[in-house]
Amino acid sequence: MAEADGEGNIDTFEREYKVMSLFIDNAKTYTQLSIGALYQYLACKFVEEKARVARSHRIRWGWIVSHPWPVYGLMLVTFYGGAISFTVGAILRLPHS
Repeated sequence: MAEADGEGNIDTFEREYKVMSLFIDNAKTYTQLSIGALYQYLACKFVEEKARVARSHRIRWGWIVSHPWPVYGLMLVTFYGGAISFTVGAILRLPHS
């Protein structure tokens, strides 16, 4: 009888909501650690270059260190792309009445 009055749907929604929250937190952590760490590294190297810090080793990614904006742009595109795909997926999963 619980299914008929909608309680089962609420329980299912709450359970899926909790699971999706875990997936979102996990994805957010991976994104922050991977792309964010790379951008932070490049930003530090950019500041070092502008401050003319003497380096004892060669920088391998010279152009990207001088121009760190593509990594930041990629970070924004992947974030918004993920947010849009997550929203579309959630909308498609909604029950149609």
